[in-house]
Amino acid sequence: MDIRNVVSSFPLWALSAMAGFLVGAVAGVIAVVIVKKHTRQLMKDLQGAVDSGIFPKDMYSDRFLLRRSSRIESFARKNAAEIISLTGIDTLWLESYKLKPSVKLMNKILEFIPEKGMFICFLGVMEKPGLADHFFTSIGFEAGNLRKLPLSGSGESFDSLEAKKFFSERLDEIREMAGDPEWPVRYFAIKILLTENDERSIRAVKEAFGDSHPLIRKTVIEESEHFTPEELYPVLFEKMIDDPSGEVRRAACNRIKKDFNDIHKINYQDLDDVQLLHALAFLDHEREEDVDTALTFLKSDNLEIRFPSALFLQKHGFLKKLLAEVDFRDTGTMERNIDLLKKASEVKVDGFLSEDITSPASIFASMSILSTAGSREYIGRIAENVFRSGMGDTDREVWKAVVDCISTRGDENAADVLMREFKKRRYEESLASYILERIPERMEHRVAAYLFDALTDPDFKSRESLENAFIKLPADRVISDLFMILEEGRKYPHKVRVSALKILAGFKLPYCLQPLIEQLPTLPVDEARTFSSLLSVYNGKIFNSRIVRVLNQEDAKVRAAVIASLPGTGVKEFLKPIKEALHDADPDVRIASIWALADYGEGKVLGQAVEMLRDPVERVRVASALAVGTYTSADKLDLFMDIVKNPDEVQEVKQAAIKGLSASGHVKSIDLLVQVIDENEELREEAVSALSEKRSKKDLKAIIENIKDASPALRQHIMIALKKMGSFGEETIASLLEEDIVSLKDQINEILEESGFIEHQIRLLSHRDPKVRKGAAGFLSRLGTEAAFRGIVLAARDPEKDVRVEVTRALEKLNTDAGKEILEKLQNDPDKRVRRFTHWALERIKSKAIED
Repeated sequence: MDIRNVVSSFPLWALSAMAGFLVGAVAGVIAVVIVKKHTRQLMKDLQGAVDSGIFPKDMYSDRFLLRRSSRIESFARKNAAEIISLTGIDTLWLESYKLKPSVKLMNKILEFIPEKGMFICFLGVMEKPGLADHFFTSIGFEAGNLRKLPLSGSGESFDSLEAKKFFSERLDEIREMAGDPEWPVRYFAIKILLTENDERSIRAVKEAFGDSHPLIRKTVIEESEHFTPEELYPVLFEKMIDDPSGEVRRAACNRIKKDFNDIHKINYQDLDDVQLLHALAFLDHEREEDVDTALTFLKSDNLEIRFPSALFLQKHGFLKKLLAEVDFRDTGTMERNIDLLKKASEVKVDGFLSEDITSPASIFASMSILSTAGSREYIGRIAENVFRSGMGDTDREVWKAVVDCISTRGDENAADVLMREFKKRRYEESLASYILERIPERMEHRVAAYLFDALTDPDFKSRESLENAFIKLPADRVISDLFMILEEGRKYPHKVRVSALKILAGFKLPYCLQPLIEQLPTLPVDEARTFSSLLSVYNGKIFNSRIVRVLNQEDAKVRAAVIASLPGTGVKEFLKPIKEALHDADPDVRIASIWALADYGEGKVLGQAVEMLRDPVERVRVASALAVGTYTSADKLDLFMDIVKNPDEVQEVKQAAIKGLSASGHVKSIDLLVQVIDENEELREEAVSALSEKRSKKDLKAIIENIKDASPALRQHIMIALKKMGSFGEETIASLLEEDIVSLKDQINEILEESGFIEHQIRLLSHRDPKVRKGAAGFLSRLGTEAAFRGIVLAARDPEKDVRVEVTRALEKLNTDAGKEILEKLQNDPDKRVRRFTHWALERIKSKAIED
């Protein structure tokens, strides 16, 4: 018969069933073969473990071992019991028993690992009481031998009421176990005795509050019920603040909150440092008094006490809240919060800081904190966001605070951020200078490239600040590049070479003397004079000889530069060649000589300089006038007036004399300039400009004295000079009010009112900074005019107490006969707000008078 024909005669479903059967049979055979193979390998590994003490657990799954449990048990009985623990099957039995207690598993555990699993079996018995008879029959406890049950455990919690059912006839033995040397035995006993209310059991429980093991102390704290509140609360309080175990202290605190919250109160002042540390650990963030306690101890000088207070406040967001609450308008709160946050940062708790802060006040506070404490890494992160936001344009004080903080404590990242900001602000002179004056120390490897970039930029204006910043760097870091600039000469702009020369001189390196002398012509004559202080470090025969050598050379530019720089050396032997140079053919040499003699203090020679007011070269005349004016005595100033009044003197010489009066520091020069303004129309414009340069408090006092008796025309010309002084002159004139010079007060008021300065001060009463508002209120109070008081009353409801006090003091001045006229005008002012605030302020003054 053809097999193919037979197979083809079967229907498709039959063929499929037959194929499935064959595949299953083959798979079953393969599985049996594999299992037998694994079993044989298991037996080999068991034998190997007996010899080596090592069993390859990773080769067998937990399921496989459990299914071969009987073979492992049999092997253990015949060969070595320790094979149970070597294979790890003991742990698998225990875990399986915990999930589903059974007699079969109990037998395995009690036979092979009773010392490890007896108590776990007992826990299963309490879960399935039907196993109890078999369990107790199997272990066969004899009298006095009950302790081996808890010794097989490790302090596992259990249902003590349920356990008591099995040992109700053996309570005396259990009470004895409460004094056992082994803590698991004591724990087991105390757990059961906690359910008893007879006197002996209660006494054993009471003694357990002082047990040497923390789990037992914790258990009696949590579960004891047979004590009065008067007995239990003091024990709990003592445990909360004195127990060495954290879990016991926590249990005591929780029990107090649960049962004694209405009477619980801590007098923190009565605690010693350790007790206080323990008590602070249990502050409750939902209790306002606890938050206040933490804030109080955050101020502590004891850092150990301050630390947990700071952690508590940070954990519950109170430190972030303190930072968010700062406001420039409330300086008291701002200073308090900054101080508290600094205290936290000093103990390394600064998680309240964040680079995502956007409030200007919070940023300012963060910088104030980070300037003394806290993680330095925050500085650069916050700074980057501040600089990116353009706060240098919108909030200059905050911007400065960030720069200051980087200067004080910034890390390398912060230094990089600062120098990128410097590059961005390089053409904004005030900001660029502010950064340069605060370059972080020991960051030369981060800043040098940026400084050189600015140095070689001819459009960079903050030269002096840049030069000073360079001098703070290590010389070996920059000296080669600086000399390269000098050596390459005109490749670099003149101002760049001048800066390089000043920086090199600032390093005061003795081996750079000759190159510096040779480079002096790089400096303009007036700058060479200031350069002399840098050369004062050089002295001695070598220096003197080299200077004399230069003075005898024909190059006028070199001679002028060297002469101008010599006074700083203090070497008198150079005076003779300098005096001779007054007659040099080169104008720059003559100018340098005039100033050199003046800087040397050679007053007698200055009479010779007066003659040089008639020098044919204008800049020599001007230099002579300025030198004589700067250094001559008051009685010699008439020399200038003689020149001004001389009808035969040319106009250019007279103009030089005016410049001499401008340079003089004597008050007499002001009287003479006013005289020129009044009498000489041709020189009036020059004299007004000269008078506008007189800006010291002493000078302005003299100018105002001249206004008192001036004719209307002369007064107008003097006012032009005052206006030319700008805000600098206004501030100085305003400061004269503090001296309370009665004779000048009316003139000062007129000047300031006419210039718009008073209106500016009134506008400052709405400034965000309370210090600025207070200063403006104080100034307006000293001014005492109607316009000033009109502004003051509008600040009567300022949110800052210090400002309100200043306003009240000012308005109290109106409670005089002299002030009644101003007061009447304020009460009838066309502006309703002025009338309303005046009335409100007067009511406050009246109520204050009644209180006093």
